[in-house]
Amino acid sequence: MLTPPELEGLAEDQLLRHVLAAGPDMVFIKNRDCRLVWANRSFCDFYGLSLAQLRGVIDAKRGKDDAPSFPIDDTRVLRNGERVEINEEPLVRHDLKTRWFNTVKTPIVDAEGRPAFLVGIARDVTDMRANRLSLTKINECLLSFGPDSLKNINRLTALCGELLGADFAVYNRLDQEILTAIGQWNVPAGFNPINQLRGSLCADVIARAADVPVVAHEFDENKGAEEAMRTYIGRAVKTGDRVHGSLCAMFRKDIDADAPLSKVMGILASAISVEEERLRGEKIRARLSEELRQANKMEAIGRLAGGIAHDFNNT
Repeated sequence: MLTPPELEGLAEDQLLRHVLAAGPDMVFIKNRDCRLVWANRSFCDFYGLSLAQLRGVIDAKRGKDDAPSFPIDDTRVLRNGERVEINEEPLVRHDLKTRWFNTVKTPIVDAEGRPAFLVGIARDVTDMRANRLSLTKINECLLSFGPDSLKNINRLTALCGELLGADFAVYNRLDQEILTAIGQWNVPAGFNPINQLRGSLCADVIARAADVPVVAHEFDENKGAEEAMRTYIGRAVKTGDRVHGSLCAMFRKDIDADAPLSKVMGILASAISVEEERLRGEKIRARLSEELRQANKMEAIGRLAGGIAHDFNNT
């Protein structure tokens, strides 16, 4: 291996250990018995165990109802010398939360060319997987749209609540300092759909009109809820500088607006703004149509009056 001059003071094996230990991916090595002999810090942190505790372990369990396939994959590498790729593999972290990984396992051969060890690299793709699944559901929702924009807005509001794992979700439309929840999903009993903008949580969202969600914790705005909400996340719905309202999700637990959540809310808020512009266009067309009808009516009355006057003058 070629070593840059700046790193010549480090032995190659020492340099490699530093690289493997510092990386965010989980790296591990197993022997011919499929037992762990080495793992980097990311691997140990994931399982909440030290290397000493993990060394010699055949494998960690995924869960009660999901038998691990690791020994089968390991055998293919260590006995057959195959390179194995596992896409979107669920692994249970030390806090019992499931994360999804793409894992590559390759053999390390001895002097005779036989597989002696297995080296594996596992990359966390949980957020990427969640983004893909969310985008698929959003696309399906958009393709299901009909001509009724209000129904479409309710579908988008429901999808917001479902994708974010919220307890309930609303879309509050702003109209002259009044907020009206024209989009509702799973709202609790006693929910008031009409509120003043001033003093509401949505006021901050609308005032900022930012392209990122606004998060509030431990509030008592929805006193009619069966249980107190602990987290509010709101995203401005706007077209250019025109703010239509606020898309809101409520939670009975403490959460933060991470990147996947922000992306989902941004896409849904944009879709609602399209429907709002569509409704606005329909109202303008309806008003212009009525004005044209009235103008035609007055013109017809004018022609009729003119005809009567002409006939009267000729008598």
